Amino acid sequence: MDLLRRWLSHSLALALALLCAVLAMQAPALTHDYMAALLQVEREAQRDIDERVATARRFYAIAAEDEDGVAKALVAVEPANAESLAQSIAHARRLDAAYRQLGETTPLLRPVIALGDAVGEERQDRTEVWRTLFQTFEPQISLTFDAGIYALFGVLLGMLAAQLLLALTRRAARLMAGPHIHRRRLGS
Repeated sequence: MDLLRRWLSHSLALALALLCAVLAMQAPALTHDYMAALLQVEREAQRDIDERVATARRFYAIAAEDEDGVAKALVAVEPANAESLAQSIAHARRLDAAYRQLGETTPLLRPVIALGDAVGEERQDRTEVWRTLFQTFEPQISLTFDAGIYALFGVLLGMLAAQLLLALTRRAARLMAGPHIHRRRLGS
């Protein structure tokens, strides 16, 4: 019985370690696709801004050179449209800044920075990015240095999770066995 128990506990530890390693290996690929989604959504937003600016210039003869100038000039004739345009411009700039920040980060740290960006303050900006990411992401096993480091971290995390799970099950088994187990030991 003891052999079976040890085999099951080692098998659980190995399975959790491998599962966590494979999941952690996805971090660099997921980050790459996150950056691609950021860029795609930013470009779509910029195309929309360009069309709205061109329309405002055409209908209201606005001579401003840049997007901000058009949005400011539009306040006089269409305040709601001007506010919406200013929000779109700010949104596109935040997406571009996030993409540039990730591009300037070392590849090993990109997944950490991307995670912080994805769950940061501008979460409402990232809804479309997440949608694009989940539509395009395909899990992969990458044999790059970065993926290897994340896999090693995953193995360690999986082993820790397995040990915690086993400790909890042992404790629960002892509690369920009740105090009569302790009396037998004491009485022997």
